[in-house]
Amino acid sequence: HLAALAHALGNMVCCSANDIRRIEFDREFHFTLAEASGNSALLLAIQALWTPRVQPVYRCLEDHFHSEQVWQRAIIEHREILEAIKQGDAKAARAAMHRHMKNVRTRFSSNWRSVCSSSRSRATSWETM
Repeated sequence: HLAALAHALGNMVCCSANDIRRIEFDREFHFTLAEASGNSALLLAIQALWTPRVQPVYRCLEDHFHSEQVWQRAIIEHREILEAIKQGDAKAARAAMHRHMKNVRTRFSSNWRSVCSSSRSRATSWETM
């Protein structure tokens, strides 16, 4: 599984945020990690979380929120996870995974708040015209 994780991460590094293949490479990393865990509940959870990501509405939202900075941050976080696993440090791997999930949630929710604030501002401006 280490080779497959490294391969997925290598593919991520070689593409930009604008490359549609990034979604497949990101998926490959997450699914390989879940499969390597041997935890079938985790694999099912990843599948449930991933299914909406390939739907047109989510893809549109993701394209709106995604940037090169976000993509590069995800690569760094995945690298931290992989390095901890390579070192056999389960505690560090777990911490890196938790940090990654927290950061993903924070990035998504902060971008969502900024879009909502911007929409409210435009609506207020429109109403005052």
